[in-house]
Amino acid sequence: MKSLPQTKPEGLPALRTGEILVREGLINQEDIDRVLAVQKRGEESPLLDSSRRFGMILCDLNLITPLDNYWVLHKYNKLVTIEQTLVRDEKLPSNALAQASLKAKASGTSLFATLLSQGMITVVELQKLVYDHYRIPYRTLQEFRFNHAMAEDLSTIVEKRLALGYRMIPLVLREKVILVGIVEPDALLPLKKLSTRFPHLRFKAVFIPFSGFKNLFNQLYGESGEPVVQEQSPDLSLLLNFQVTITDPEIESNKIQSLYKRYEMVRTLAGGNHSIARSRAFHEFIKGEHGKLRDKYRVTGITYSLRKQGQEPIVVAVPKGLKQVTCQE
Repeated sequence: MKSLPQTKPEGLPALRTGEILVREGLINQEDIDRVLAVQKRGEESPLLDSSRRFGMILCDLNLITPLDNYWVLHKYNKLVTIEQTLVRDEKLPSNALAQASLKAKASGTSLFATLLSQGMITVVELQKLVYDHYRIPYRTLQEFRFNHAMAEDLSTIVEKRLALGYRMIPLVLREKVILVGIVEPDALLPLKKLSTRFPHLRFKAVFIPFSGFKNLFNQLYGESGEPVVQEQSPDLSLLLNFQVTITDPEIESNKIQSLYKRYEMVRTLAGGNHSIARSRAFHEFIKGEHGKLRDKYRVTGITYSLRKQGQEPIVVAVPKGLKQVTCQE
């Protein structure tokens, strides 16, 4: 499994979590005051949980996301891991955890899976640990089934290489919210990067068992790595909600093709004729318009979507940080 190294900005004094989050532009002083008030109430009342960390309270107040919190704590080397907590609370000895970690790496599985299979922790204990540390639930997903109509969209957002490298699997895309299953916390870092690459989507994570990941990976990407898609009647609202961000159309032709497929579906639903003969012309059109917009607005990333105008679909382009531009094809 790939892992991103922790980096600490040089020359910075030790900062408290609140100060760091302010420095990163995620909260302000008023938000800090709200958290301090919550902490004070917790200390004064035996019925309230006074052990919640600063970032967890911010997540509970919906002032930051769990992805934001993990990314910032990782960046400033302030993460408290589940392993550290297990040792600190004397739930497991450090040598037992080290052996479990070695076994997980040797078998190609996850540390969580090894701890569970060895009976070192229970599922209930793991659920509490991951939620307390990351504000992310743990689910077995035994009854989960993919909506195959979403398969291509899901595998476009989280490509096979990324899914396999960080053991993450996109599960559901609904109303611009995408739920991604992860096996271990390290996957939260590339997930944070994806959220900046697809700013129109809100990324949420859920911890899932390693065995569940393997099964779902094969379902979504198939043995060849291609998304498994079952033919279903297209939904116009889903087609018009689709967005794809392209940086270099010369090497991202698969994204242009995904947009083109939906372009033809919208045309068909509007009563027009479907034709695969327009594919090459559509690709050339997007490449040409991308070059014009890139040079005019001095941007690289451009987000494309579709809009229905009368009986015809039109392409809408949004250069990064700017307003939309209509491209008539």
